Amino acid sequence: MLLGLVLLSVISFAQEKTDSLDWLASEFWTWRAEYRPFTFDDVPRMEHADGVRDWSAASVAKQRADLAAFERRWKSMRTGGWPMGRMVDYRLMGSAIARVRWELDVNPRWQRDPAFYVEQTVDALQEAIVPPPPLSAARSREIVARAENIPSILEQGKLNLRAVAPFAQLTIQLLSDIDQRFARVERGVSPLLASDADRAQFRTAMAAASKALIEYREWLKKDLPNMRQDFALGDKAYGFFLHQVALLPYTPQQLLAMARQDFERVLAMESYEHQRDIHAPELKMAATAEEEAARMERDDANIRRYLTEHQVLTVPPDLPHWTIRPAPDYVAAFDPFGEIDDFTGPSRPHQDGTRWVHPPSNDLGYFWKAYAQDPRTTGVHEGVPGHFFQLLLSRRNPDPIRRQYYDSSANEGLGFYAEEMMLAAGLYDDAPRS
Repeated sequence: MLLGLVLLSVISFAQEKTDSLDWLASEFWTWRAEYRPFTFDDVPRMEHADGVRDWSAASVAKQRADLAAFERRWKSMRTGGWPMGRMVDYRLMGSAIARVRWELDVNPRWQRDPAFYVEQTVDALQEAIVPPPPLSAARSREIVARAENIPSILEQGKLNLRAVAPFAQLTIQLLSDIDQRFARVERGVSPLLASDADRAQFRTAMAAASKALIEYREWLKKDLPNMRQDFALGDKAYGFFLHQVALLPYTPQQLLAMARQDFERVLAMESYEHQRDIHAPELKMAATAEEEAARMERDDANIRRYLTEHQVLTVPPDLPHWTIRPAPDYVAAFDPFGEIDDFTGPSRPHQDGTRWVHPPSNDLGYFWKAYAQDPRTTGVHEGVPGHFFQLLLSRRNPDPIRRQYYDSSANEGLGFYAEEMMLAAGLYDDAPRS
């Protein structure tokens, strides 16, 4: 009887401790949605919370204090006796917490890269605008709020930055015609907003935001001669990211050697493929963006059928689709600020994903031209079985920690893997030049 009570007590204690990991995860992800920086990366890591953002000294200090508390709670957990799956969850939460330490202190872009504040302003607005219409009342208000938030964030950036010259030069170039681009955004988005009041606020906010971004650009130009020219993150910092955040066992030198080896392998494979297909017919580019979109609709169904029939992967029948749409001008205006994709999110589980495209032309860049010649080349990487497929399945994970965790290295690795896998599996045998 006594032994049974002792065992029950031990089991209850262990269960309580594993439950505390769930509490930590729940509180951390809610906090992270409020504070996580926006990024030009095209693969969304998680949905941001609505509301005003703040990069003042007081806000950064609060983030550091909150982070220290999360770190203490994570490190103090007694993991002895936890099953392997639970230990995986524990390591994933350690990675998620370490990523914040990386952003705030190990690689503090908020202190040295002026493009960071373009991401917190322009990209924040882009993220709210790029999903297809219609615009609900709540989304309209968030778009207005993000536009209104731009001047204050840029002023905070000026106080925080000790900029590095090459980063500043890239930012100056990025903002070279920001006034024209924001004018296009305002013209296109205003009619879509939910109310006259939103439209009036948005026009005022966009004018102020454009002015603030121009002033930010000119401030960088003026300070450019005084900026540090050289910058290297260093092995120690890269090691922190690889081991604590990415959970990879390699040194930076090992990873570089592996990357060079695989790059050379891929270049050789491309050369062989080119010679094999030298007499194959040229691909026929879509005549219009609408034709490209129609091809993608057909190809998305064909890719799913191919995966199933060739027993490569099982695709759940209720999975949303990857689509191509002609980009309206207000979306095209964001093109230099990252990919103009919408991978939906946990709050929109049944919506199709969207890649906005420009009209087909021989003047397009390499990838955009490839999509116009054969939409499967974007469908496989960005859609199914690539990024969109991966994100959709991740969002269905019954484990709340794994459902919300994101990994920098796996996203693009799987996208590239999907391309080569489908090439080897024969998807493009009917169009070798693809």
